Amino acid sequence: MENILAEYRAIEEKAKLLKTLGHPVRLCIVRGLLVTGSCNVTKIQTCLQLPQSTISQHLARLREAGIVATERVGVEVFYRIASDDAMRLVKALFSLNMTKEQMMGMMPEVLHGPPPRPGGADFAGHGAHDAPDWRGAHARPAGRDDALRG
Repeated sequence: MENILAEYRAIEEKAKLLKTLGHPVRLCIVRGLLVTGSCNVTKIQTCLQLPQSTISQHLARLREAGIVATERVGVEVFYRIASDDAMRLVKALFSLNMTKEQMMGMMPEVLHGPPPRPGGADFAGHGAHDAPDWRGAHARPAGRDDALRG
């Protein structure tokens, strides 16, 4: 009987993961973090072209589910994938054989949003010549994001 309860708890956890990743915005955020390593809300917002409050709400859900973790650097909060299960699932969904460039090229189409602004950098660090490199797990943007204070 104990074994059945343990299995059921494991199934509940997997279902919770699937439910949380079941929203296109959250799935796109996790896929973007898989490609970039870590990112702040402003960078994610720029790529997805959604209001910061919307991005923050989705990040809160991902954080509550243990899918992402945060690291505060000064006034900025950087997000990274914390769940190995989520990482494996997203890799499987978007094909393990897909190159990083192919994954980054698909980012705007996920939400059928407009392409990145000319001269602006997208979630993966493509675009402006002075854009920070978001591919490394420890990359940090230049400047501050006052919207993330508090």
